[in-house]
Amino acid sequence: MSAFTEVLAEREQLIERQNRITTLCSKTVQNPNENLGKLKELIKFLSDQEIVGSKAIRKLLIPSLTVVFKDILPTYRIRMPSEEEKRQKMAKETKSLWIFEETLLKWNKYHIKLNETVSEFCKDFFQRDSVGQGTLDICVAVHRLCRSMSYKLPPIVAATISVIRITEIINTDSKPKSDKRKPKPKLSRKEFKKTKMERKLEKDMAETKASQARESKIKLNTLILKEVLFVYFKILKTTTDSRLLSAVLQGLSNYAHLINVEYVDNLLQLLTAYINKESCNLLDGLHCIHTALTIITGPGASTALELQDLTKFHNHMYEILGRFIHFGRDLPTSGVTRLEQKDWVVKGYYHLSNTPAAMASRQIAEEKAAKEKIKKKKQAKLAILETGADPRTSVLSLDQIEPPIDLLLSCIALILVKRRRESSINRVLAFVKRLSSLTLTVTDPGCIANILISIMGLMRAYSQTEVLFDSEAEIGGPYIPNVNNVDFCQAASATLWEVSLLLDHPSPVVSKLAHCIFKWGNELGSNDVTSANLVKWNTMPLLPAPKTNDPQEAAIVCNLNTLLSLGTTSCRQTLARIDAQLCLSQQEQQIS
Repeated sequence: MSAFTEVLAEREQLIERQNRITTLCSKTVQNPNENLGKLKELIKFLSDQEIVGSKAIRKLLIPSLTVVFKDILPTYRIRMPSEEEKRQKMAKETKSLWIFEETLLKWNKYHIKLNETVSEFCKDFFQRDSVGQGTLDICVAVHRLCRSMSYKLPPIVAATISVIRITEIINTDSKPKSDKRKPKPKLSRKEFKKTKMERKLEKDMAETKASQARESKIKLNTLILKEVLFVYFKILKTTTDSRLLSAVLQGLSNYAHLINVEYVDNLLQLLTAYINKESCNLLDGLHCIHTALTIITGPGASTALELQDLTKFHNHMYEILGRFIHFGRDLPTSGVTRLEQKDWVVKGYYHLSNTPAAMASRQIAEEKAAKEKIKKKKQAKLAILETGADPRTSVLSLDQIEPPIDLLLSCIALILVKRRRESSINRVLAFVKRLSSLTLTVTDPGCIANILISIMGLMRAYSQTEVLFDSEAEIGGPYIPNVNNVDFCQAASATLWEVSLLLDHPSPVVSKLAHCIFKWGNELGSNDVTSANLVKWNTMPLLPAPKTNDPQEAAIVCNLNTLLSLGTTSCRQTLARIDAQLCLSQQEQQIS
């Protein structure tokens, strides 16, 4: 009887708290100015573990707070008064309005933090979920939410479902197994009985090792990926929000290796249309290309290549490289014809006189200069939004430059190394030249060393790159650096003079790799390219192994094969660690 009484008391307490929350919300919405203290009481419920511990209370409290803030928050932007404004005399209504807005912002901050923790909780749950059913339930709920919002959702929602760990799905593209069976070995009766017992034992052990759990996990992963891709594809087709598109493209880039053939054609058409837009920024373009190339080099490659041409991806990658080093679309003279330049020069000299026509010309020139100034300011703001650069220095910080460079090098490996048959030597030379120019733009030694390793990988795959070490050769005309077409930039006439500047780089890793590139280039130029030399360059240690407590990292042999197999991000981190250790040892030697 006592247990029944406790359950009844808990139920009555739950109903009482639910009624209290409902009353506080209705009074706050009816008159926010007078009942702002009711909102404070609602916020305090969030820190009460006994109240928040109840699932029924949480399901009522959090949505109710969202509705309340949505109703009482003003449509204008709230600006807090400065200290001077507070000391000035003001009307009673103005003072009460400022107090109301300040208190409202204070309590809304707690609500915003709560909403942010939901996204972080989901990401953490996705990483910890070993079964997959909870992840599927969240993805279904997100899909339902997106449908109710007509897929016009905040970017944080798309970014949240982009970190789900999916390693294996049901492969519907796999070819049917052939009917040809391997001939069975002839066994004696005793051996046959023994193998039969072993097979039975292995089958029992497989069942105990949760083989069924693995199959159910794969099925759940397939359903999860289906929900995520449906949301992403719908957003790509409907939205024009650049921030939301960036989050979607990043998510697609993460799941590109799992995308099925039935989605390939549709997705490639969407990505191709998006990278051709003028509004496509640098990172979004990289994510588009990485997603498309991962699909092309993965399952369904033959189907994709029958319908898609890789030339547009080559040209767009080349243009993105140019935008990193301020070539191509960002050149100030791009889009200006000779006639416009001549017309500007004539007006520039003509406006010096004081005739009516000259005064009119002066006014036109001033208006044009003002328009150009406004246009440049807009372009600068767009560049800041696009790249995340500091508006005072226009230099990307270290954490901002590392992911784009890693993604860029990964795309180059996909487009030039894995698809060697579709890449002509002129295109390879153009990419190697722009990569060498990029080493003078990037300031981080780890990123520079990573770029040099990629250049060495291309030199290994294409021995014809030795022409870039010949300063006298000019094939087909001079090199044109600001042309964004890989086939018409005359890269065979270029030279890698940028690498010579890196020979005296303060970073020991960058300097050593630059010396290796020059030494290898000289061997290529002397036609000393043999299989023995290639094996030597692939296996020769370029750098000392990193000093670390991790035995796996300590066992790394820093030759070209190992560094290229690590992947772009791991390779950069390894090179940065070695560079820091070498710099520290140099400082210790100087002190001693």
